[in-house]
Amino acid sequence: MGGVGFVAGVLFVLMGMGRWQEDRNPGWLAASVIVALFTLISGLASLFRRGK
Repeated sequence: MGGVGFVAGVLFVLMGMGRWQEDRNPGWLAASVIVALFTLISGLASLFRRGK
């Protein structure tokens, strides 16, 4: 995952959490959590791949 993808993932999570707080739609919460986990796992995998 490149830097642009990581920043886009973080921005989507922040936007989704804000939308969830506004209208309490569980879809936004679920999407935000899924993207947050994907971004975290991909970022860590990219970090460890670079270290080798």
